Amino acid sequence: MVATAHYSSRIAYWCVTHFCGKLSGRIIYIHPVLMKPAPTPPQVSRAVRWTAYLIISTIILLVIVLGGELYFRSQPAYGKAGFIFDKHLIYRLTPELSAQKPYAWGKVGKPPFNLRFNNHGFRGPDIVSKKPANTKRILVLGDSYTAGLDFPDQEIFTAQWASLLNKSSSESFQVINASCPAWGTDQQYIYWKTQGHEIQADIVVIALSPNDIREMWNHKLVRFDKEKGQLIRNKARLPWQEQIGWKLAARSSFFQFIQHDLLKEDYGNFLRIFGF
Repeated sequence: MVATAHYSSRIAYWCVTHFCGKLSGRIIYIHPVLMKPAPTPPQVSRAVRWTAYLIISTIILLVIVLGGELYFRSQPAYGKAGFIFDKHLIYRLTPELSAQKPYAWGKVGKPPFNLRFNNHGFRGPDIVSKKPANTKRILVLGDSYTAGLDFPDQEIFTAQWASLLNKSSSESFQVINASCPAWGTDQQYIYWKTQGHEIQADIVVIALSPNDIREMWNHKLVRFDKEKGQLIRNKARLPWQEQIGWKLAARSSFFQFIQHDLLKEDYGNFLRIFGF
């Protein structure tokens, strides 16, 4: 009991001196058994105090960030960005993003639909690298025409193609849509070299449109080496500030609020990619 009383007196001394100001004298703890001044607690060093302040400030900041993230995720205006930075391709659609989208830009009077990108950031069901037995896979590489972001999954041509093949053949077919708006032919080629070949496609189709060549010229991700007689890949270059902004925009609704309402930026926006 004596030890408990002594410890309690030290806590009381700390509370009074730190929250009510310094005392001119020492606290006297009156105890029926022990009647003597409580020993002065050791002084806390400046390093310890600053460490404590830093820890408390960090906890408060984390609470604010987590609270803001939870709140803004419930606000449709601050959904995650549709594009994310990719170290090989510069940009691609954000994997597993889901959002309400106007049907055909809202021009035909149909209700909005749920637009979802799969685990690879493409249209259609999630992709499993290992091909199922007795199944033929067709990989379609393309740009916005192939992605068809203004229409539901079942209406884009790759889904309709797969449906027709499976209805008219005894074999099983998968048509995998690997496309992204504003991708050039260079990005389609690089995707195939770095990731697409792992899908084990039996047939690869390139859905080419004239502007894909223009985008390839703008990106300069691939060049032809005349001496070696082969294509050479250039490193995707993007300022580090831009990379951070794109990554945060694709992952955080709280950051979406900060960049749109406070910073007036548009990281992860479709039109921004044309500035690369």
